[in-house]
Amino acid sequence: METIDENLPKDQREEIIRRMVEDPVFRRAICEGSLYWFSQYYFHKEGNARTPDFHREILNDLQNLVDETYVIAAARGMGKSTLANLIYALWRILCKDEKFVIILSATQRQSDVLLENVRDELEDNDHITEDFGPVKRSTDQWGRAGLEVGNYDAKIIAGSVEQSIRSLKHRQYRPGLFILDDVEDATSVKSSDAREKLLERYVRDIVPAGSEDTKIVILGGILHQNSFVAHMKKLILEKKVRGLYREYPFFKNGACIWPERFPDQEAIDRLRLKSGSEIAWRQEYLLEVISTEDAVIKPEWLEGQDYDDMPDDADLRRILISVDPAVSEDDKAAFTAIVIFYEYVIKGKTKLYIAAHPVNERLSFHDINERIKNLYRVHAARGPVEVVVEGIAAQQYITQELGRDGIYARPVTVKGDKRERLAMAGAAVQAKLVYFHRTGCEALKEQLIGFGYELYKDLADAFSQGINELLKTNEPERIVEPEDIHYVDFEDEETFNSAQAGNSSTGIHFGITKNDIGAYTAIVSGMIFLHIEGTGRRTLVILPDLVNEKLGFAQILSKARQHYHDYHSIYYYFFTERMDPEDTAIKELERMGPHVRPMPGSDDGRARFIIAAQYIKMGAVRFPKKGCEDLIRQMINYGVEPHTELVDAMVYLILGMLRENLMTSFSGAGW
Repeated sequence: METIDENLPKDQREEIIRRMVEDPVFRRAICEGSLYWFSQYYFHKEGNARTPDFHREILNDLQNLVDETYVIAAARGMGKSTLANLIYALWRILCKDEKFVIILSATQRQSDVLLENVRDELEDNDHITEDFGPVKRSTDQWGRAGLEVGNYDAKIIAGSVEQSIRSLKHRQYRPGLFILDDVEDATSVKSSDAREKLLERYVRDIVPAGSEDTKIVILGGILHQNSFVAHMKKLILEKKVRGLYREYPFFKNGACIWPERFPDQEAIDRLRLKSGSEIAWRQEYLLEVISTEDAVIKPEWLEGQDYDDMPDDADLRRILISVDPAVSEDDKAAFTAIVIFYEYVIKGKTKLYIAAHPVNERLSFHDINERIKNLYRVHAARGPVEVVVEGIAAQQYITQELGRDGIYARPVTVKGDKRERLAMAGAAVQAKLVYFHRTGCEALKEQLIGFGYELYKDLADAFSQGINELLKTNEPERIVEPEDIHYVDFEDEETFNSAQAGNSSTGIHFGITKNDIGAYTAIVSGMIFLHIEGTGRRTLVILPDLVNEKLGFAQILSKARQHYHDYHSIYYYFFTERMDPEDTAIKELERMGPHVRPMPGSDDGRARFIIAAQYIKMGAVRFPKKGCEDLIRQMINYGVEPHTELVDAMVYLILGMLRENLMTSFSGAGW
């Protein structure tokens, strides 16, 4: 019988439907000859839209399949599994006397689901049970789930493509139909070994298991340029295998191939968002061949690099907040991305931990600044924090505004294209130095792996910026140049008559701890001033009464007490190196009255100084023209000068006041 479809005139079509409903003999005859009418009568649901053109083409191909290999590459969710695994498989058994059908998928679980769909129709579809009779479950000697179709001596089994099917029979029958449905997934297809193993199993195990007229239907997508479906496509097109290849991407000639289901742009956009990522959309719906062979960050580099808990904060060197700003709130604009790095030095080796849930949103200038300030305050509780912002065009406004609030955000000059910068950062990823929180970094990973394919790459840009800045600042170089230092003149009555004194505190580096017995003790105090230059900007002025001596414990307490007596304000702190809160020195300082805050993180003085130096360079920290010569010498010659105790104490002071928000708020001290 010729194929009959719904393109008939309406009156003829309605007459056929009427006769199919009323006449079982006619119904059986027309369904035996037409897979399309079989699908329409037994599987059409009330209210369903018109069958799309590509479905009718697939049904026609399947109906006329003789002994060819039939390969369908179709967008996910386009109904290919229903057409082949369900409708075609049952049509072969119920109407074409097929005895043995095998459905294979990537996993047994996937195959079980496909088989359950067949079972549900055989048991619950009233039209089928009325016309074709009952079905019973069975399990063969290989442990595969199966269905036996009563009165037809036919069987359908489902299994994993990994399982051997060599010499498998149902009674005397060898498999007459193989359906391979999604035998690869996004993970397995990345492995060349897995791809080769699948192809070998197909050639050596699956094909020989059938007979000369066994039909093989292969369903899937093109997840890789060398995937199984792509390989079979090549063989068919080069006529090395007798078969038919069809390809159904979501769009054809710019239009959706299933307009009955996706009638407008809103429906398409919902599906695109549901796909999860741009790579998934392009691979699984547009059937684009996206290879990770030339990816900047290869997927295997990220394997085993997840973490649940960060290491001990005692090994924490510093924290970096990397900002790639986009300031348009237009829906088509890029996102602002903020990635936060925790740099640890563990047994002499640097390790970078990415904090969970990096920011990836459309934000205004104001919202960007507020988000950075909030993140700064949260993470500063763990250790010293540095902020870097891609410093192009209007984005420099962000660093200026943050500076007015006492948070130095260093603008980063963009050099090279984005791919080059990510490639530089990739060296640290490949070396397994970068760790990602197990949950909350999915979008970042997708952008790293899919760089060049993903629609958005802002998180990848913020990531590469942060990695490259961390690596760069680890290189030995002078941290502060003489021209970076800003001075104030305490003898200039005009300056200080108009200034207003505020919060003050003291940084102390003990020379008596077990790590540096016999070293110098350094005490550096500072005070916040307003209007130091006739503006409302807050400036931390280092006070000239420095201590840099070898002292005993009692002498240290005496010097600290004198500083507290001379400079104390409403909010006054002693900031010290990392020490146990139960340490005697901490308890004795607390007895004087002020708060005592040991600084968190590791004892890496250079890393701390790099962060504090930014505030010095921007003029937020200033020095008296007289009385700080030793401190300035240690700053300029840091790394060469044998002693750095004054710098350490000053850094505790600067970072401590930032951490306690004393540089961003003002409380008059009456000094």
